[in-house]
Amino acid sequence: MNAMIDCVAVTPELSSWYDEELVFEYRTFGNERCFEEIVRRYRPVLARYLSKQFGLVPYEVEEALQATFARVIEKLGQFDSSRRFRPWIYRVAYSQTINVFFRGSARVKHVSFDEVPSAETSSRTNELEGNAPDPAEVAEQKDFELRLHAAIRRLPSSYREVVEIVFFEGMTYVAAARVLNLASTTVARRLRRALEMTRDLLVGERLDVFPKRLFYASEQR
Repeated sequence: MNAMIDCVAVTPELSSWYDEELVFEYRTFGNERCFEEIVRRYRPVLARYLSKQFGLVPYEVEEALQATFARVIEKLGQFDSSRRFRPWIYRVAYSQTINVFFRGSARVKHVSFDEVPSAETSSRTNELEGNAPDPAEVAEQKDFELRLHAAIRRLPSSYREVVEIVFFEGMTYVAAARVLNLASTTVARRLRRALEMTRDLLVGERLDVFPKRLFYASEQR
Protein backbone atom coordinates (compact mmCIF):
# COMPACT_ATOMS: atom_id res chain seq x y z
CA MET A 1 0.00 0.00 0.00
CA ASN A 2 2.72 2.49 0.97
CA ALA A 3 4.71 1.84 -2.17
CA MET A 4 1.64 2.38 -4.32
CA ILE A 5 0.84 5.70 -2.66
CA ASP A 6 4.42 6.91 -2.69
CA CYS A 7 5.12 6.15 -6.34
CA VAL A 8 2.19 6.26 -8.74
CA ALA A 9 2.81 6.71 -12.44
CA VAL A 10 0.69 8.99 -14.62
CA THR A 11 -1.76 7.06 -16.76
CA PRO A 12 -2.51 9.30 -19.77
CA GLU A 13 -5.69 7.57 -20.91
CA LEU A 14 -7.17 7.88 -17.41
CA SER A 15 -6.02 11.40 -16.62
CA SER A 16 -8.97 12.90 -18.47
CA TRP A 17 -11.58 10.73 -16.76
CA TYR A 18 -13.94 12.22 -14.20
CA ASP A 19 -13.41 11.09 -10.62
CA GLU A 20 -16.77 9.36 -10.62
CA GLU A 21 -15.83 7.40 -13.75
CA LEU A 22 -12.66 6.17 -12.06
CA VAL A 23 -14.63 5.12 -9.00
CA PHE A 24 -17.20 3.26 -11.10
CA GLU A 25 -14.53 1.43 -13.07
CA TYR A 26 -12.63 0.47 -9.93
CA ARG A 27 -15.70 -0.70 -8.04
CA THR A 28 -17.22 -2.55 -10.98
CA PHE A 29 -14.20 -4.16 -12.60
CA GLY A 30 -11.50 -3.89 -9.92
CA ASN A 31 -9.23 -1.89 -12.22
CA GLU A 32 -6.31 -1.02 -9.93
CA ARG A 33 -5.04 1.60 -12.38
CA CYS A 34 -8.17 3.63 -11.67
CA PHE A 35 -7.44 3.72 -7.97
CA GLU A 36 -3.83 4.59 -8.71
CA GLU A 37 -5.08 7.52 -10.77
CA ILE A 38 -7.26 8.66 -7.86
CA VAL A 39 -4.23 8.55 -5.57
CA ARG A 40 -2.07 10.40 -8.10
CA ARG A 41 -4.76 13.04 -8.52
CA TYR A 42 -5.60 13.63 -4.86
CA ARG A 43 -2.39 12.95 -2.98
CA PRO A 44 -0.82 16.41 -3.54
CA VAL A 45 -4.01 18.42 -3.03
CA LEU A 46 -4.95 16.52 0.12
CA ALA A 47 -1.42 16.96 1.44
CA ARG A 48 -1.69 20.73 1.04
CA TYR A 49 -5.18 20.76 2.52
CA LEU A 50 -4.23 18.73 5.62
CA SER A 51 -1.09 20.76 6.16
CA LYS A 52 -3.03 24.05 6.11
CA GLN A 53 -6.15 22.83 7.87
CA PHE A 54 -4.42 21.06 10.77
CA GLY A 55 -0.91 22.49 10.78
CA LEU A 56 0.67 19.07 10.28
CA VAL A 57 4.37 18.59 9.65
CA PRO A 58 5.40 16.47 6.62
CA TYR A 59 5.65 13.12 8.38
CA GLU A 60 2.23 13.70 9.98
CA VAL A 61 0.76 14.57 6.59
CA GLU A 62 2.16 11.32 5.23
CA GLU A 63 0.63 9.32 8.07
CA ALA A 64 -2.72 11.05 7.54
CA LEU A 65 -2.61 10.30 3.81
CA GLN A 66 -1.87 6.64 4.40
CA ALA A 67 -4.84 6.43 6.77
CA THR A 68 -7.00 8.31 4.27
CA PHE A 69 -6.35 6.11 1.26
CA ALA A 70 -6.65 2.96 3.35
CA ARG A 71 -10.07 4.18 4.48
CA VAL A 72 -11.02 5.09 0.91
CA ILE A 73 -10.34 1.52 -0.20
CA GLU A 74 -12.35 0.20 2.73
CA LYS A 75 -15.36 2.48 2.20
CA LEU A 76 -15.40 3.06 -1.55
CA GLY A 77 -18.08 0.44 -1.97
CA GLN A 78 -20.38 2.63 0.12
CA PHE A 79 -19.79 5.77 -1.90
CA ASP A 80 -23.05 7.18 -3.26
CA SER A 81 -22.47 7.37 -7.02
CA SER A 82 -25.14 10.07 -7.37
CA ARG A 83 -22.91 12.48 -5.45
CA ARG A 84 -19.59 14.14 -6.19
CA PHE A 85 -16.44 12.26 -5.25
CA ARG A 86 -14.27 15.28 -4.38
CA PRO A 87 -16.17 16.36 -1.22
CA TRP A 88 -16.40 12.74 -0.15
CA ILE A 89 -12.66 12.06 -0.24
CA TYR A 90 -11.94 15.35 1.52
CA ARG A 91 -14.32 14.34 4.30
CA VAL A 92 -12.55 11.00 4.57
CA ALA A 93 -9.20 12.81 4.85
CA TYR A 94 -10.62 15.20 7.44
CA SER A 95 -12.11 12.41 9.56
CA GLN A 96 -9.06 10.15 9.36
CA THR A 97 -6.72 12.98 10.34
CA ILE A 98 -8.82 13.64 13.41
CA ASN A 99 -8.89 9.93 14.23
CA VAL A 100 -5.11 9.70 13.96
CA PHE A 101 -4.03 12.93 15.67
CA PHE A 102 -6.88 14.72 17.39
CA ARG A 103 -9.39 12.23 18.74
CA GLY A 104 -10.43 13.46 22.18
CA SER A 105 -8.57 16.73 21.71
CA ALA A 106 -10.25 20.09 22.24
CA ARG A 107 -8.31 21.46 19.26
CA VAL A 108 -10.81 20.09 16.75
CA LYS A 109 -14.54 19.73 17.10
CA HIS A 110 -15.77 16.96 14.83
CA VAL A 111 -19.35 15.85 14.41
CA SER A 112 -20.06 13.28 11.71
CA PHE A 113 -23.28 13.58 9.73
CA ASP A 114 -24.18 10.08 10.96
CA GLU A 115 -23.04 10.70 14.53
CA VAL A 116 -24.99 13.76 15.68
CA PRO A 117 -25.57 13.36 19.44
CA SER A 118 -28.95 11.73 19.82
CA ALA A 119 -31.63 12.35 22.40
CA GLU A 120 -30.84 8.90 23.80
CA THR A 121 -27.20 9.83 24.37
CA SER A 122 -28.19 13.10 26.02
CA SER A 123 -30.63 11.23 28.22
CA ARG A 124 -27.92 8.87 29.50
CA THR A 125 -25.65 11.81 30.28
CA ASN A 126 -28.37 13.62 32.18
CA GLU A 127 -29.27 10.49 34.13
CA LEU A 128 -25.66 10.13 35.28
CA GLU A 129 -25.70 13.75 36.36
CA GLY A 130 -28.96 13.29 38.21
CA ASN A 131 -30.86 15.58 35.88
CA ALA A 132 -32.91 13.25 33.67
CA PRO A 133 -35.21 15.03 31.22
CA ASP A 134 -38.88 14.36 30.76
CA PRO A 135 -39.37 11.22 28.60
CA ALA A 136 -41.73 13.14 26.34
CA GLU A 137 -39.01 15.75 25.69
CA VAL A 138 -36.51 13.02 24.86
CA ALA A 139 -38.91 11.43 22.38
CA GLU A 140 -39.69 14.81 20.81
CA GLN A 141 -36.00 15.65 20.44
CA LYS A 142 -35.25 12.29 18.86
CA ASP A 143 -38.13 12.70 16.42
CA PHE A 144 -36.91 16.18 15.59
CA GLU A 145 -33.41 14.93 14.80
CA LEU A 146 -34.74 12.28 12.45
CA ARG A 147 -36.94 14.78 10.63
CA LEU A 148 -34.12 17.30 10.38
CA HIS A 149 -31.78 14.77 8.81
CA ALA A 150 -34.53 13.68 6.43
CA ALA A 151 -35.14 17.29 5.40
CA ILE A 152 -31.44 17.91 4.75
CA ARG A 153 -31.23 14.79 2.59
CA ARG A 154 -34.03 16.20 0.43
CA LEU A 155 -31.97 19.26 -0.49
CA PRO A 156 -30.32 19.44 -3.93
CA SER A 157 -26.84 17.95 -3.72
CA SER A 158 -25.05 21.28 -4.21
CA TYR A 159 -26.77 22.66 -1.12
CA ARG A 160 -26.77 19.48 0.94
CA GLU A 161 -23.01 19.01 0.69
CA VAL A 162 -22.40 22.55 2.00
CA VAL A 163 -24.57 21.89 5.08
CA GLU A 164 -22.85 18.56 5.72
CA ILE A 165 -19.34 19.98 5.41
CA VAL A 166 -19.86 23.19 7.39
CA PHE A 167 -22.13 21.99 10.19
CA PHE A 168 -21.65 18.25 10.43
CA GLU A 169 -17.96 18.13 9.54
CA GLY A 170 -17.15 21.36 11.39
CA MET A 171 -15.28 23.06 8.55
CA THR A 172 -14.98 26.81 8.15
CA TYR A 173 -16.19 28.58 5.02
CA VAL A 174 -12.61 28.80 3.76
CA ALA A 175 -11.92 25.09 4.30
CA ALA A 176 -15.25 24.11 2.76
CA ALA A 177 -14.51 26.33 -0.24
CA ARG A 178 -11.23 24.46 -0.82
CA VAL A 179 -12.98 21.09 -0.60
CA LEU A 180 -15.78 22.06 -2.97
CA ASN A 181 -13.56 24.11 -5.29
CA LEU A 182 -15.76 27.15 -4.80
CA ALA A 183 -15.33 30.73 -3.66
CA SER A 184 -15.98 31.20 0.06
CA THR A 185 -18.71 33.70 -0.82
CA THR A 186 -20.43 30.99 -2.87
CA VAL A 187 -20.23 28.62 0.08
CA ALA A 188 -21.82 31.25 2.31
CA ARG A 189 -24.54 31.97 -0.22
CA ARG A 190 -25.36 28.29 -0.74
CA LEU A 191 -25.38 27.65 2.99
CA ARG A 192 -27.79 30.51 3.58
CA ARG A 193 -30.09 29.22 0.85
CA ALA A 194 -29.80 25.63 2.11
CA LEU A 195 -30.87 26.65 5.58
CA GLU A 196 -33.77 28.63 4.20
CA MET A 197 -34.92 25.58 2.22
CA THR A 198 -34.50 23.32 5.25
CA ARG A 199 -36.55 25.68 7.36
CA ASP A 200 -39.27 25.77 4.69
CA LEU A 201 -39.42 21.98 4.68
CA LEU A 202 -39.84 21.87 8.44
CA VAL A 203 -42.14 24.82 9.03
CA GLY A 204 -45.23 22.74 8.34
CA GLU A 205 -44.11 20.31 11.01
CA ARG A 206 -43.39 23.06 13.55
CA LEU A 207 -39.70 22.18 13.52
CA ASP A 208 -38.22 25.43 12.25
CA VAL A 209 -36.47 26.45 15.49
CA PHE A 210 -33.27 24.49 14.94
CA PRO A 211 -32.68 25.67 11.37
CA LYS A 212 -33.02 29.25 12.63
CA ARG A 213 -30.26 28.53 15.11
CA LEU A 214 -28.16 27.08 12.32
CA PHE A 215 -28.88 30.17 10.26
CA TYR A 216 -27.67 32.38 13.10
CA ALA A 217 -24.55 30.24 13.58
CA SER A 218 -23.75 30.46 9.87
CA GLU A 219 -23.45 34.22 10.15
CA GLN A 220 -20.78 33.83 12.83
CA ARG A 221 -18.36 31.85 10.62
